[in-house]
Amino acid sequence: MNNWEMSVIKIKKFFSWVLLFYMAVPFIECIILTAAAYAGWNGFGGVTMEYTKKGEQCVGVLIFFPSLLFLGVLVCRLLRFHCEKKAAGFYIMELLRCIIGAGIGIAVFCFLMWCDVLMPAAVRILQYRIENSDWMHYPIP
Repeated sequence: MNNWEMSVIKIKKFFSWVLLFYMAVPFIECIILTAAAYAGWNGFGGVTMEYTKKGEQCVGVLIFFPSLLFLGVLVCRLLRFHCEKKAAGFYIMELLRCIIGAGIGIAVFCFLMWCDVLMPAAVRILQYRIENSDWMHYPIP
């Protein structure tokens, strides 16, 4: 194999399903955080609403589950490298995948929110679901 083929193989190894996972989870986390904030402040323009006890628990699960899943996959992959006694480069590449994937996921979310394309629809749908469930109520005057 020549150097070009080796570099293509390295690129294919770097862009794996794990990088896509590391991009998707922060992207989904941004959608959830934005929708929860918009629901609480009624889109930053109306009367603010308060979360009920059930709403606080459910939104807490919605917010922390993707983060725990993200960290769980990272720890499992690092433990796998440790059990297989891999070189330090594998750990560094995995941490780079994690950082780059999270950065790309957040950047794509910000870009789509800035362009007002598809993402505001997903945020509005989740915000509508949160507001019209029994998770929120108007404050007592």
